[in-house]
Amino acid sequence: MHGLPRCIVLCTALSVAESLGRVIPRGASPLQSMAKPSVPLSITSTGPTSTVRPVLFFVHGWPDDASVWRAQVEYFKTKYHCKCVTMPHFGGREMSFRLGHREEGYNFYELADILAENIRSECRTPVILILHDWGCIWGFLMQARYPGLVKSIVALDVGQPSCVTGLDKALGAFFAYQFLPLAAFFIIRATARLGPTLRDWGRWVADGAIRGFIWLAGHGSRSITADASYPYFHYLKGQGFRDAPKVSSGATLPTVPSCPCLFMYAKRKPFMFHSKAWAEHLKKRSDCHVIPVNAGMKGHWLQVEKAQEVNEAIEKWLKASAWRSLLGLARPKKLVGKSPFFRAAGSGAAGPKDVSKLFEEIDTDGDGQLSREDLLPYLRDYLGFGHAEVLNFLEAHRSSNSGVDLADFKRGLEELNPYAVHNRDHKLIVRKPHAFGGIEGVDFHLEDCTGCTCLICDRSEEFKVDALTNCRVLIGPCSSSTFIRNCENCTFWVATKQFRVRDCSHCTFYLHCHTEPVIEASKDLRIAPFHATYPGLKKQFQDAGFEAKLNFWNAVYDFTGNSKHANWSIPALDECEKLVVTFEGSDEIPEEATPELTQELLVADPLESSESHGQSVASVPQTRPQAPASPSPKRLRRCISDAAQEISGRLEAVMLSEREVTHSKMLPKRGEEVQRPEKKADTVEEVEILDMDENLERPQQAKDLALGPTGSCTGCLGSSKARAAAWSTPGAGEPPNRSRPLGGLRRSHKWQPM
Repeated sequence: MHGLPRCIVLCTALSVAESLGRVIPRGASPLQSMAKPSVPLSITSTGPTSTVRPVLFFVHGWPDDASVWRAQVEYFKTKYHCKCVTMPHFGGREMSFRLGHREEGYNFYELADILAENIRSECRTPVILILHDWGCIWGFLMQARYPGLVKSIVALDVGQPSCVTGLDKALGAFFAYQFLPLAAFFIIRATARLGPTLRDWGRWVADGAIRGFIWLAGHGSRSITADASYPYFHYLKGQGFRDAPKVSSGATLPTVPSCPCLFMYAKRKPFMFHSKAWAEHLKKRSDCHVIPVNAGMKGHWLQVEKAQEVNEAIEKWLKASAWRSLLGLARPKKLVGKSPFFRAAGSGAAGPKDVSKLFEEIDTDGDGQLSREDLLPYLRDYLGFGHAEVLNFLEAHRSSNSGVDLADFKRGLEELNPYAVHNRDHKLIVRKPHAFGGIEGVDFHLEDCTGCTCLICDRSEEFKVDALTNCRVLIGPCSSSTFIRNCENCTFWVATKQFRVRDCSHCTFYLHCHTEPVIEASKDLRIAPFHATYPGLKKQFQDAGFEAKLNFWNAVYDFTGNSKHANWSIPALDECEKLVVTFEGSDEIPEEATPELTQELLVADPLESSESHGQSVASVPQTRPQAPASPSPKRLRRCISDAAQEISGRLEAVMLSEREVTHSKMLPKRGEEVQRPEKKADTVEEVEILDMDENLERPQQAKDLALGPTGSCTGCLGSSKARAAAWSTPGAGEPPNRSRPLGGLRRSHKWQPM
């Protein structure tokens, strides 16, 4: 007995030495594709064939075979055509030699090619892969190489292995959990060259070790042999370590599918077969879903230990995928025309049937609950609401841990008004490009908000803002007039044709205006040129007929001006904030629509307009503010994403080079193209992240949970009457149309509220 362990160690050492010397040549790359072998797999088919429903294609891992999917096939065989594959060398040595035996087995890329060839020969339409263990890695790689063969993926317990995120962790996991199958594989390789007697003895020892592992684990195929341990051998060779991509690096991931994916894993295992970053990457995608299952170590075989829970989750996922495909064909990717919430949320004439139909349209899986997977594709991707805004709605109105039911949906309907935001507290509100469906005549109302960031990144006809405190507001191209009243300590980025401000204090305006701006009864205002970017802004300027260099931002007329001092000032260049807006799930780059903000632009004389801006006949003193001081090399940039957990975004201080500082003092002549200095490829910006809003009072709930529940959207009659009275005073301009208290379409438009 004492000689047997020594023999095993000796054989293992000989095999390792041979492998390192002969099998792994220096300079070999694991990314190098091998020749595609034609290897027929053992495939069992069950269930009705259909040209409508896709085939469920099951791929197992180690040490299993096709029988590990017995519970799933029994559950789905009446509705789906199921094909269960047994991978090479996993069906026993007799089947291995009959189908084609290779001493070293097959590497990951060869197995991906083998799967693809067999799917092509067995199936006429793209399949739904249902994967487990090593099958997940092979299936992910196959989908990356042949995306047209796979419709979607269900992966059980293995994603991006956590052990590949660092070599130290990889070595620990390797010796702790993979030594036995590796040792068995090396034994049969080493003894195969030592004659029939030692070869048979080596197989007996190695196969016995594998069957002992299966007995201890309680799972695995009784016919499996040590020949099936080749995935661990190729993992050791480098195809696991060097192929392991990192989500945090932003690289394209062979183990992250580009198709819809359901990932389920046992959450009480002592170690995980996926990284946290990998799971978070899937959670952020609207077409993917991650489900932790309350199971321990044996829960690695979820399809056996938790068969009912797994089957029901897969069935729900398949139904949701089918509905999503049908809705994707019936509905364009972006909204065209008026929003379906215009009648449901913007008018009291909507009946219960209208709301119920809208609920059914969003409920893609038909379970009577609106989940994250239902709301994100519809509200964010289709209607153009912000990512965080959708999650806020879900958290505020869901029933315990379930989704939003019809009753909850009706109660929160006012929060989904596409053309108005009212009575919000410390929330991030976003309307992305195309949120207004490309139609003309949209009026937007923003009222009674505190501590909010509101990014309206689409074109409107008229924009009204009332009673904001400590807010940041971006207003995309407005074809007519923008009215801002009763605001305090706010920052606005506004592109509009006409601009009026009344009863505002301590506010900053970054303005692009095609007529002379008008202010009244306001003090301590700061005004500078428009300084914001977001995807699609340049085209919106063109569609609105805005000329980028025609900007009357500093030709301000003050109805309550005096001869002693100006009620507005021009901020220094190094105090101006450039707003950069990005959208979750979009690869579009924020666009520059206006000239770069420079010192010369800040101190330039105002343009003269031939149009009247409504000033009275009486002479009102117009005192010009002082010119801003010379700037430092620092430039401020505020970056906000629609999925940001901090509603104010991230404020950065960018230090310019000497060349860029010189360029910033240059003002292009009217009609000339703006020339920006080219940056070298190896140039790295010096950026300092600044603390923001340290003194801004926020509710404790908002501090603890940035994506927490939203506030209610009930009206305030008293404030509405007060604002209506304020607009009736002389010089107040055009009063708002209170027949549209929550915004919407202009009356001249062919679509009327119902």
